[in-house]
Amino acid sequence: MRLRWPLFAGLVLTGLFQLWPGIDLWVSGQFYSADAGFALAGDPALQLLRAVLWNAATIVALASALALGLSALLGRAARVSPRIWAFAALMFVLGPGLIVNGILKTFWGRARPRDIEAFGGNLQFTPPVGLTDECARNCSFVSGEAASAVTLAIVIGVLLWHRLPQGAIRRGIVALLVLLAFTGSGLRVAMGGHFLSDVLFAALIVWALALGLARALDLGGARGSLSRANHAAELRGLAARITRRA
Repeated sequence: MRLRWPLFAGLVLTGLFQLWPGIDLWVSGQFYSADAGFALAGDPALQLLRAVLWNAATIVALASALALGLSALLGRAARVSPRIWAFAALMFVLGPGLIVNGILKTFWGRARPRDIEAFGGNLQFTPPVGLTDECARNCSFVSGEAASAVTLAIVIGVLLWHRLPQGAIRRGIVALLVLLAFTGSGLRVAMGGHFLSDVLFAALIVWALALGLARALDLGGARGSLSRANHAAELRGLAARITRRA
């Protein structure tokens, strides 16, 4: 898939939310009441699901970084291409890490739904596109947890793709990964933490990053190295090194 598609989708979303910024208010308003506020934000089951998704992304990110380190340690003995692990690790570091939390959420200044006057707060609503000063830190645009959920879904998909049989099983796994990304993003809107545009732009950023990294790392040529045999060979080689040093 070409990088132009997420860029085109970004232009469409920008025009849509600039022309009709009230879309964000309407969608968030479906989860808000004057009496209870964003009631779903206090739901224990949803909070648990949110924590599970966040922790799963953290575990996969750390595992990817560890696998990249082990691949570097093995050097030429590595059977799985290190480009696979570089892709997975960089997706988390550059996406939810640098671009989303390090830059956009730090400097964009958009207030969260729960903090604006329309939903019981004292800050002003602003459209997604354009810097503002309504929020000083950890702001609404874009959603870090949505970016994390989409990154998790993409990385899992990349790691599993060549090992999934074609047909119903592959389609089912893809559907589950889409549901994972949708759930992680939707929870933030339902809980009043982010607007619809925040999660949509987060997904587009991650999508564009994935395509860019896949091309830069020649990921298509590397994914074939992911196999049980190669994993087993690497583990044997690592065990042999540890034994010799001991």
